[in-house]
Amino acid sequence: YIIKWKKTTSLLGYNSGETAQTNYYQITGLSDGTSYYVKVIAVDSYGMQSNSWSEVGNFTTEKAKPDLIVSSLSYDPSTNPQTGEKGKLIATIKNIGPGAAEKFKWNYIVDGQTVESFTYDYTSGFINNRLTTNQEYTKKIDYTYPSAGNHSYKVQIVSCSPTESNTSNNEKNTTIDVNGPPTKPSAPTTPANGATDVAGVATGIKLTWQESTDPNNDKVQYKVYFGTDATPDDGTLGVGSEYKATVDSPSYTVAAKDLKYATKYYWKIVAIDGKGGETEGPIWSFKSEKAQPDLIVSDLSYEPSSNPQTGEKGKLIATIKNTGPGAAEVFKWNYIIDGQTVGNFTYDYSSGLINNRLKTDQEYTKKIDYTYPSEGNHSYKVQIVSCSPAESNTSNDEKSTTIEVNWPPPKPSNPTPAYGKTGGIRNCQSWYHTRFPDPGACRSAYCPYFPE
Repeated sequence: YIIKWKKTTSLLGYNSGETAQTNYYQITGLSDGTSYYVKVIAVDSYGMQSNSWSEVGNFTTEKAKPDLIVSSLSYDPSTNPQTGEKGKLIATIKNIGPGAAEKFKWNYIVDGQTVESFTYDYTSGFINNRLTTNQEYTKKIDYTYPSAGNHSYKVQIVSCSPTESNTSNNEKNTTIDVNGPPTKPSAPTTPANGATDVAGVATGIKLTWQESTDPNNDKVQYKVYFGTDATPDDGTLGVGSEYKATVDSPSYTVAAKDLKYATKYYWKIVAIDGKGGETEGPIWSFKSEKAQPDLIVSDLSYEPSSNPQTGEKGKLIATIKNTGPGAAEVFKWNYIIDGQTVGNFTYDYSSGLINNRLKTDQEYTKKIDYTYPSEGNHSYKVQIVSCSPAESNTSNDEKSTTIEVNWPPPKPSNPTPAYGKTGGIRNCQSWYHTRFPDPGACRSAYCPYFPE
């Protein structure tokens, strides 16, 4: 058989023809979507042809088909989207086939559930062009990110007109790692929320709270806000900010330079995970301690200040000084000799007998009567034993010294010659007492004169 064909629109004749040994033949090289005429004539083995060609047939080839792929898949924000954050799912569809696509649809699928669909429809009049070979179309949809963790994200082409030449490449997958914020900072342990008279103004006050956890197991840090503003925050353009530091553990010590006595402070913790996740804690408060006194025995003395005699009446003297920032209202100290309290005094502003509290760097001196004991060295100590308000430091509440009490020599006795004896000599014969420094020595001051 000899087969010849031509395009119906061709002004030229048929082609030169092809030979087939059977009653069928596959024509190649045809154009898409084109009409053709075809005719056949039979030929025997001697080359003799039949009397005429067959009736002319005609056919039209199929149109060129599109082949759509998901060329790109992404989401916005592209890194660390947060749980509950509003973002975008983005897909780009590309036609890699020879034919144009007029209408096609794809789905956005997260964790196996279709969350949105979009239809590209040239026939609707809203899209101006068919998607031709190598052209792309990108579509973004609104999306609110789910709970923390990894989520599968897929875009799948589900229909196309004209029909695609290949549908095995109609989807693309990726994973969205959604970041969850740390748990809310809670349970302040020191100071307790609403605490009053919190100590540590002079040395610093330590803030502690319950540790936060992170759903993605990220490292948690804490931003510390502290101040007298009832709403501690970053301020406006950094002005008026109560931000103090970012710390790795749930504790922070406020420096003494940032503290005042009898002041109400507010503080807040924000837990952060380094990936944009953060959780703000509640606002807590406390009131710092009142300024405390710190009493010392600044001076210790006695009267007479030298050679007090056994049995002599004198004075024990103590000066108390307040070296702390707060005023002392009531305090008491003891006078102690050889470990025994021999007197005490109470400074009591509340009694009305003393006009002023003992303020910072002020002193108060008190003398008490005292009769000196036997001769020799005696320990003398003044010790502060109580104070209201309580002192900031009680390790410096005493001072000691030594009193040397003098004992006079005993009365001279046992004269030689004996008392009343006559015919004495001018020479002084010795008489002595064992307490004299040089027994047996002649002391002219005690040497009597006996006339011959």
